[in-house]
Amino acid sequence: MNKYLLAALLLVLPLRVDAGGNDIQIARGVVCDSKAQVERLVSLVSDATDPHQALALVNREAANPRACGAALVGFINAKESGVIRDRGHTFRVVELTIVAVPSATGSWTFIQPITQYAAFPVDEIEA
Repeated sequence: MNKYLLAALLLVLPLRVDAGGNDIQIARGVVCDSKAQVERLVSLVSDATDPHQALALVNREAANPRACGAALVGFINAKESGVIRDRGHTFRVVELTIVAVPSATGSWTFIQPITQYAAFPVDEIEA
């Protein structure tokens, strides 16, 4: 498995932005509808499945072409909801409350909050 490819697929790097008193983090990465889908995606990529094929398979299994996908989002309330240890790599599964998405003009649009899940690689020293 290409460790860096897996990290690039699942890494969400937050940038904090103050929006009227709310600490909204802006991140780009793969988000999924459920914790189980994130776990499945990490497992597939850890087994050396091509990341794009792994994403397509998880979406097929969910019978939803948008169950998991790459996104740029604004979120609040990141909560750890589990840990994945697979083939010598450790990831934290995080539940995100997404509250904003970019518009076609480049500005941000607030949306009805939705819950999504992502996996953050953990430094092996932390694990």
